[in-house]
Amino acid sequence: MPIRSFWIFLSLLIITIASGHSFANVSISRVDFNGWKDSYMMRNDTTTLIYVPQIGRIMYYGLTNSDNVLWVNPDVAGKSFDPASLGKDWVNFGGDKLWPAPQSRWGWPPSPTIDRGGCRVQILSGNRLLATGVVDEALGIGFMREISLDPKNSKVTIKNTLVNHNKLAVEWAVWEVAQVDDPDEVVLPVSDNPKFTEKYHALSVAPLPLGMATLFGREVHFKRSPVASGKIGSDSPLGFIRGTFKRFQHPMTFTLSARREAGKTYPDDDCSLEIYGNADPAKYVEMEILSPITKIEPKKSYSFTTRWELKTK
Repeated sequence: MPIRSFWIFLSLLIITIASGHSFANVSISRVDFNGWKDSYMMRNDTTTLIYVPQIGRIMYYGLTNSDNVLWVNPDVAGKSFDPASLGKDWVNFGGDKLWPAPQSRWGWPPSPTIDRGGCRVQILSGNRLLATGVVDEALGIGFMREISLDPKNSKVTIKNTLVNHNKLAVEWAVWEVAQVDDPDEVVLPVSDNPKFTEKYHALSVAPLPLGMATLFGREVHFKRSPVASGKIGSDSPLGFIRGTFKRFQHPMTFTLSARREAGKTYPDDDCSLEIYGNADPAKYVEMEILSPITKIEPKKSYSFTTRWELKTK
C-alpha cells in the first residue's frame, strides 16, 4: 500500500473507532415481537435483546437461537392499554421495567403511566437505544433508559435515569424489576447485617414456604414455590443476583448486577437486592435491584447503571 494511502486509511480508522461505529457488530432493527409491532431488536453474533415501546420495557433477552430468559405473559401478548382507562387494575406484561422506590410511598398498584405507558425511542450513535417514558403527572417524575449491547458478547449496560419534573426536590430510588421465566434457582449474596436473622431479609408478610430460601455459606439459594409466593432481600456489597436455567436448550445463567454505594440509604430496610417468587399459574421470579434513595433537585435527574450477562453452563 502506498504511504499516502496507508495514512489516509489509518486516519479514517482512528476517526471511525473514536465515533463508536467501528466494528460495532451490533444491529438494531424494527420487528414484530409477539404481536407488538415496531419493537426494537438489538443483536450481535451471540445475543438478542428486544425492547417494546408500546409497554415501555425489555421483553426479550437471550442467546441467539436459544431461549428467552425473561417471562412474557401469554394472556396479554401484543396488547397495550391506555394508562388512563384502567383505573386501579394492574396489567402484568412480564419483561424488565422500572418503578420508583420505596413502594411504601405509592402502595399498590404502581403508577399505570410509569408501569405501562408508552415510550419514545431514539437510536443513538454506537447503536444504543434511548427510551424516554411518559411523565407521571401525580408524582412529577419520569424514566429514561439508555441500553447498550456489547459488540462481542452478551453483556448489556443499562443507564436508568429518573427525571424530576417537579418544582421542588424529591427523594426516590430507581427500582429495576426483571421478571424471569421460572429459573431453577436464583442465588443472592448475603451480608452480616445483624437486623437480618437469616443473613437475608424476609420481605413477605407471611412466612416463606418451606425450601424457598436455603442458606449456603455466603449465599442464599432461592427456589420458586408453586403454591405460595415469597420475597427476600439483601444488602450485600457484592451487588449481583444470578438465575440458573437448566431446562433451556442451552442451560445458562443470567446475572443482573449494579454497584452498591457505601454509606447510602436503600429502600426496604437497606436492601439493594431482592427476589420475589410468584406462585402458579404465572411461573416467574423477579430479580430486582435498587439504587440508593437519592435527593433529586427540580428539573434534575439521577442515573443508576445496571448490567446484564448471560453465560452457558
